Amino acid sequence: MKIGQNTYKLILLDTNALREIVTNTNLSGKGFLQTFFTGESSYAPCFSIYNVIELMPYEDIYEKFLEYFSIIPCLMTFPAKSIFQVEVDCYTKGIPFEITNQVAYAFTPLSTEIGYNCKHFFDNLVNQTSLMDTIHSEINNFPSIAKDWEFKRDNTK
Repeated sequence: MKIGQNTYKLILLDTNALREIVTNTNLSGKGFLQTFFTGESSYAPCFSIYNVIELMPYEDIYEKFLEYFSIIPCLMTFPAKSIFQVEVDCYTKGIPFEITNQVAYAFTPLSTEIGYNCKHFFDNLVNQTSLMDTIHSEINNFPSIAKDWEFKRDNTK
């Protein structure tokens, strides 16, 4: 992914990795920072909006997540449907798929704009009940979507 003039490799962190990094800061958290944020590092941590929503019921872990990822540059991907739509649009137009603000959102402590702060973003998101309801509905549909795909895979010759 290109941010400004720099190209970064994205590190997709799942919910378990996020939880481990923020709750075990002396080992996992410190190791994560030392591995990916020292010297001439060209990595950027990335997580999905779903991962963050999975952490929300665990207030202590969720707050630690917000604190940790508000002080390092990182990227959050939007819901899968948004990404698929942009990818299909790019394909039909014959243009390369690029990670833009249509499919992901960047957080950075280097900006003075409040919208780039992870904690501020999610504090605002939880108050948008319509959007949160839509995302929760999408999450609830994942098992049936997976089952449909497994059925199609198993019955394709």
